[in-house]
Amino acid sequence: MAFELWPHQKYAIEAATEKIAQGVPSFCVTSPTGGGKSKIVQGLCDYAAETDRRLALFTNRKLLTMQLARGLSSSGVRLGVRAAEFEAWTDLNAPIQICSTPTEVARVINRRKKAMDRLVSEEEAHANHSLFPADVVVVDEAHMNAGSRMRAILQEYREKYNSTIIAVTATPLGIGDIYDELIVAGNMTQLRACGALVPAMCFQPAVWDLSKVYRAKNELPSQEAMESATRAIWTQHVVGSIYKHWTKVNSEGKQSIAFAPGVKESLGMAKEFHSHGVRSAHISGEGIWMDGKEYKGSKQEDRDEVFAMSKSGEIKVLWNRFVMREAIDLPWLECLILACPIASLLSYIQTVGRVLRASPSTGKTGAVIIDHAGSIELHGSPNMDRDQQWIQYFHEDADKITKDRVNQLRDPENHDQTAITCPKCGAMRKAGPKCINPMCGFQHTESVRYILQEHGELVATKESFMPKRKPKMKPDTAKLWERCYWRCKNSRNPKSFNQVRALFIHEHGYTPPQGLPLMPVSPLDWSRKVGDVKFSDLVQKPPK
Repeated sequence: MAFELWPHQKYAIEAATEKIAQGVPSFCVTSPTGGGKSKIVQGLCDYAAETDRRLALFTNRKLLTMQLARGLSSSGVRLGVRAAEFEAWTDLNAPIQICSTPTEVARVINRRKKAMDRLVSEEEAHANHSLFPADVVVVDEAHMNAGSRMRAILQEYREKYNSTIIAVTATPLGIGDIYDELIVAGNMTQLRACGALVPAMCFQPAVWDLSKVYRAKNELPSQEAMESATRAIWTQHVVGSIYKHWTKVNSEGKQSIAFAPGVKESLGMAKEFHSHGVRSAHISGEGIWMDGKEYKGSKQEDRDEVFAMSKSGEIKVLWNRFVMREAIDLPWLECLILACPIASLLSYIQTVGRVLRASPSTGKTGAVIIDHAGSIELHGSPNMDRDQQWIQYFHEDADKITKDRVNQLRDPENHDQTAITCPKCGAMRKAGPKCINPMCGFQHTESVRYILQEHGELVATKESFMPKRKPKMKPDTAKLWERCYWRCKNSRNPKSFNQVRALFIHEHGYTPPQGLPLMPVSPLDWSRKVGDVKFSDLVQKPPK
């Protein structure tokens, strides 16, 4: 291996290759955002090449595909790319193939359609639209590759090729039903110690009150629907002046990235910063706004040009909705503005991770996070270690976690919904550029929604800050856990402690707290089978 590894990367590769050698069917490797997961993936590719194993690496974004192709080829790995617009990388005989998830899904769909049409035999259809026959399958950014179609592809790899399935992600929420075991490679403290990450100084409202935030009545069936509803609920509603606090907290003018609740709000804030003489850019899937001009289309080359201007200091603030939430490596950014609430823990961790990467070349020693909408209050400090949390959340439903967090912020008795106030007559409306008052008729020249900025000051959070939520603890919780333990231990079908906990949650409707008798002392033992962990390595005394 030509490149130098950090300790957590080395541990991840060694633990993963050991499980491959042991014949573990599937497992997930998690490491904090900014921990260099691409090098972990590269290490797995090197291992596959050294042991004459064929490896399929799945990505679901063109940018990720390009980054991985460049990184692996530069290290001398022979590879091919099975994706549209990558004809120059095509090498069908290469033992390592980078597979675009959308492309492979299309192959499977076409194969099935042809077989169903009975125009060709099922064998011929499979030959024309087959998966790459891999011994090892690596799913990068696995939290984004957990849909039903990806699950079908992985199932086919298991049944047809008996492949080892490896997930790689910084946020392993709710994927324990796809992958059998979890490898936790490093935490925030360890990654800061080795120089991979920097600490963050956080600012949030001194008094945070969401009692008047509109409460949605409908059930939210999916993560996407949850986030969409959240944006509708909180759109335009933040505490404190965004520009004022940015200049106050960020007096040195650190390169910044900012997240708004919607595309229009992002554009509006970029224009507001521009009006104050701060050169800013707005980036969306539709195009780029900069220097008073809007450029349609959003090619990667155009974005790269804007990013280069940000790195050089020509542009101070990059505004967006969520297009730069993940899979973007901009280590020089030192300041993050959260001008919208983030209900999803997954989205929160990916978002704050944009400014936590170390950047020795620019002399970066820390980051500043300005939170106007209570996301830190909800999810905890970006600096906190979450290795224990991932062990707990690995087998839980990600949508339910988000829904529970949203409900913690709302008062069901209040249903006041934020509205747009006409600057001319004061009439309030829900949406649209035109005033609803027929006697006024005021209309904005552009259909741009601005974020409602309420009065309030932001203060620095204490480093020890963590959300204060006590896990549910019923009088008989310890006994219920003991029953689950002995039932699984005596079962003919061996289960891991993570599976025991998932069974407990399913049967009793809540998560048992850490430290109960017969729970593993070491976090690493949670992924092991119940019968494989010695009784002496379990908690013996009940919690105080």
